[in-house]
Amino acid sequence: MNPRLQQIILSKPWNKKLVKKLNKGFGDIDYVEHTQVTQKLIAVSPDWHFDINEYIKDTVEDMNGIQRTFITGVQVTIQMKIDGQYLSRSEVGMCDKPFFHSDPSKVYNNGQRAKECVSDAIKRCAMRFGVGIELYDTDAWISEWLYKENIESQEHADYLQDLQNDEQQASDQELLDELNNSDENKNIYKIMEEIETKVMEEE
Repeated sequence: MNPRLQQIILSKPWNKKLVKKLNKGFGDIDYVEHTQVTQKLIAVSPDWHFDINEYIKDTVEDMNGIQRTFITGVQVTIQMKIDGQYLSRSEVGMCDKPFFHSDPSKVYNNGQRAKECVSDAIKRCAMRFGVGIELYDTDAWISEWLYKENIESQEHADYLQDLQNDEQQASDQELLDELNNSDENKNIYKIMEEIETKVMEEE
């Protein structure tokens, strides 16, 4: 089994100094900026890319009966090469900004909402690759398991290589013993000795 080194790097928990807190009214949640996620993807798999598959829209009606259509989500697919294999993951990102507000500056237009949805979708796609999964589940164990699996896998590979080397050495020694003990080779050695003796006498 090939070492899953890139997968180990992706799944490594975030440095605590990069983790921020956000309160959405139901307690603090941990998060990292989408720029940090993007940098990690670039560092591990420089040729990664994403595609926007679909914009999700909702039509709502205000107090005056006027209907407006807002972008509320976007489906994104990330494709990247990890440990020699091309993989893809799809996820949906959302924008939780209000549709209506007494302060117009707090209402995002669809361009702003699309940007926030894409950023959220990229983070969620990256999570499906293992990036920051501990932020979604405090009991996440994948990073430790991958590291342990890689160590055991390497130890097993080293054991198999040592075993193969031992078998090769034994095979070589067996062949050498067979050559030395064969009657045909004994006759050859005897003839060679006689030739060497004769040459020495002539000198």
